[in-house]
Parts: sequence; structure tokens; C-alpha cells
Amino acid sequence: LGLPAEKALVLIQPFLKHPNNRVRGNAMVAAASLGNIDLTPIMRSMLEDPDKWIRATLGYVLSVIDHDQALEMSVDLLKDDDADVRKNAALALSNRAKEAQTELLVRMLSDKIPFVKLQAVITLGRLRIVTAVPWLVKMLKTDRNFKIRSAVITSLGRIGDRSGIPTLQNALRDRDSRVRANAVESLEDVLGESGINVLRPMLRDTDNRTRSNAAKALFRLGDIEVLQELEKMLTSSEIATRISAAYALGQIGLALREIETSPLLSPLKSSLENLKNPEAEAIAALQKKAEAAETARPEPAAADVVSSQPKSAIKPLPEDKESLRKAFLGHFQEGRLEQALEGVADFLKKHPHDLMAVFFAGNLNFQLNRSEEAIAHFNKAIELDPFHVQAHSNLGIAYYRSGKMQEAIDFFKKALQLKPDLSVIRFNLASLYLKANRWEDAIRQFEEGFRYQEPNAKILTNMAFACQKNGDFEKAAKAYAKALELDGRDAGIYYNLALILVKSGKKAEAVQLLQRSLSEVPENSPGLKNLRDLLERLKA
Repeated sequence: LGLPAEKALVLIQPFLKHPNNRVRGNAMVAAASLGNIDLTPIMRSMLEDPDKWIRATLGYVLSVIDHDQALEMSVDLLKDDDADVRKNAALALSNRAKEAQTELLVRMLSDKIPFVKLQAVITLGRLRIVTAVPWLVKMLKTDRNFKIRSAVITSLGRIGDRSGIPTLQNALRDRDSRVRANAVESLEDVLGESGINVLRPMLRDTDNRTRSNAAKALFRLGDIEVLQELEKMLTSSEIATRISAAYALGQIGLALREIETSPLLSPLKSSLENLKNPEAEAIAALQKKAEAAETARPEPAAADVVSSQPKSAIKPLPEDKESLRKAFLGHFQEGRLEQALEGVADFLKKHPHDLMAVFFAGNLNFQLNRSEEAIAHFNKAIELDPFHVQAHSNLGIAYYRSGKMQEAIDFFKKALQLKPDLSVIRFNLASLYLKANRWEDAIRQFEEGFRYQEPNAKILTNMAFACQKNGDFEKAAKAYAKALELDGRDAGIYYNLALILVKSGKKAEAVQLLQRSLSEVPENSPGLKNLRDLLERLKA
């Protein structure tokens, strides 16, 4: 609803002691997200409550919120006699556990409740506890629960210790297809390129998921010939086989997106660099000949380029996909934006699901100030790739330019859900909150953004302004002072900081600041007169 935190807490507080455990739990999660409230007394009372569902709800709450006693309380709940309480406690512990809890996690492997054991297995893998490998290997041999056995294989892969390799290789022959499929992924992580010969036979596995995992792993390791196997799977009459192949291709696509940033994909990059494409080489040769012919003949008149060319030099554009793409990109690189837009529109008529072209069309329309068309293309890009962070962000900007503030805010928030550490998007969202006079929301976004990026003077000034409007003059003064350290020539920063000092009863400090500003702010600054006027009023 966009309510200020204080008002929202007033509405939520009566429900923190509600007799219904679900209502109470949801109220606690909501209150924790708003901050400025100590839930410890309520949580302590729930820990001792005779109603098992209240205790179980505490376990759920501890698995969701951040609290300095969450780990301690989760351990206490694990001692409970009730299975439902211990399930939620195990989930909470799995989110909080550190290496120091290794002994407890190993003990949980022997719990009677499968879910508790499962969380212990997953957490030991997440923490990469090498000393847990023998326990996990033993568990694989004795436990019959397929979820636990599959999780053991995944955790052995995450731990990455070579003592687990024989177990992972044996798992490739396991009766359970889920175990085999996970073993393929784990061996990819542990063996790297040396695992190609081990994994290649899995392309003939009877299970579709195992085959697709093998194809995905082999491709990432540089064995690009597996694409032929996926092509066969896509033509299968079995729907499950086609789905598995499509999943593997999706993972391959993600690998290609990360190829320049992930050192783990260097074998794949090397294989692709050595790959020869006869069609591309032929097109390049034709282009080279055309360029040579162009250089040899006289320069045509600029006013009539097309009509002055000899008929023999005019050739139809190639109809293949990448040559068409190159054509509209060429227009764009030469600054012919309208022609580029026409070219990408023609391209999308033939290839409407090409993500790169759809996103390019959105950006091009945006550059040409055609916000509605840009919005349509960015929405299409999100349909094709729901995890496209930049498309969400660009939609936010396009909606803002169209005067649709709430839609802009919504899409910035969605972009941040996908990638919370993108401080540029977070600062854009904070700026929208500023324009909407939502000071607390703006402050929250600025502060979160500072976790990922050192702010510049302008961002600090905006943050300080939000604090000033929200009545938090102390925080505003600190932000303005830090902004001045980064940019001591901004008249607006001096002016606002001086006003805060005056309101705080520090008139002498305000006068000193304004006197300093007169020597720092450039003479041609439009705010210099305001500084002089304020200084005169304070001296009067």
C-alpha cells in the first residue's frame, strides 16, 4: 500500500499476539520487514508455548526473517518432541547455519524425520564441509528416501572433495534416475574437463533428464558436438524427451550469456573460438569482394548514392538470419536510426522470437522517444526471458517517461528482485520515490544501494534531501557533509546543510559553513546569491 513504516506497524501490532498461529506468523514477518520493532519477547514466549502449532510457526518465522537470536532459537526448537516443530526448525537452521554448527548438522543426519535429514544434507553441501563426506557416503548406501539420496549426490558435488569421486561415479549406475541425473551435474563440478570421457556415455542413458544433464554438462566443458544429440531429442515423439532437450538448450543459452564473465566456462570459450563456420566464412568473403569493388570505383555523389551506383554493384541482401541482423546493426552503427528501426522491424517479421532483436527494437524506440513502442518491445523481451533484468529496468524508465509513475516503480522493483545488487536501478527507484514524496521508501533504497556501491555527491545529496523532508535532520546533515567532501562546489548542498544547522540550534556553525561556501562555489553558480542572502540574514 506504500504506507509509512510507522503507520504500517500500528496496523500490524495487534496481530502479533493473535491466537491464530498463521495470522501471528505473517504479522511477525511483516513487522520484521518494516524494522524498528523488537520481536524477541514475542518469539521467546512462542518458544515456550504449549501449543505445538505456535512453536512450529516460530520455526517458520525464523526461517524467513533476520534476527540476531534466530540461530540459537532454531537449535532450541530442534530439541522439541514434535515432528512439525522440528521440520520448521530444521529449515530455519539450514538458512542460518555456519561451519560452527557442523557437529549438530551431522547429528541431524540420523534424525527419524526425513525432512530434518534432508535439510542437514543440503546445508552440509552449501557450507562445503569436507569432514562430512564420509557421513554422506554412508548415508547414500543406507537411506532409501530418493530425495535424500539425490540431495547427498548434489552435496558431494558442491563440497568438491576428490574423496567423493568414486561414490559419484558409482552413482552414474544407480537404479534411481534422479540420483544419476544429479551425479552428472556433480561430476561436472568436481572433474571439470577431465570428466568429459566419464560423462559422454550418459548421453545414452534411458532417462531423459539424465541425458539432457549430460549434454548440458558436456557443452559447458567444451564438447560442443553434443548439440547433435539434443537436436535428435528435439525431434523425438515423446514429449518428455523434447522437454528435457529444451531445458538443456536453455541452460546452454545461459552458459553462452555468461561465457565472458565466468572463468569456469573457459573450455567452452576455447572450443567455440576454434569452431569454423563455412557459411559465415563465405559471407565474409563476399563482403570483402564487395568492399574491394567499392574502393576501386569513384566515390558517388552524396546527394544520390543509390541512383549513382552501377547496376552491377546493387545486390539483394542475403536472406539468412545473421546477415539480416548485420544489416540493421550496420544502420545503427552509422547513426541511421530510422533505417535501423525499419530493418529490425523487417527482421522481427521473420524472426519474432529473437530476444536480441526484440530488446534492440525496444532500445531503439526509446532513443527515438517512442515510449509506447519501446514499452511493447520490452514487455515482449520479458515474455521471451522473464529473468531479463535490463528489460525490466528499461521498462521502468520508459513508463516513467510516459508519466506512469506506479508502473515505473513496479518494474524497477521487479528488476531488483532478479538482481538486488544492481545499485544503479536501486538509485533510480529511490529517485522515483523522491518525486512521489515517499521519503522513507527513498531513504530505504538509497541505504540499500550504498551496500553495493560507494555513492557520489549527487546521490548523497538526494539521500540527504529525503532525510531532511522526513524530519531526520541528523542523518541529513551527515549525508550533506559527506557529499561536500566529494564535491565542495555545489551551492545547493551548502544551503541545505546551513538550514539544518540553523534548525538544530547551531547558528554559528551555519555562518562558518556559509562563509566557507563563498570561497568554494564558482562565481557563475546560480545558487551563490542564495548563499549570500542567507549569510546576511544570519548575521543580521
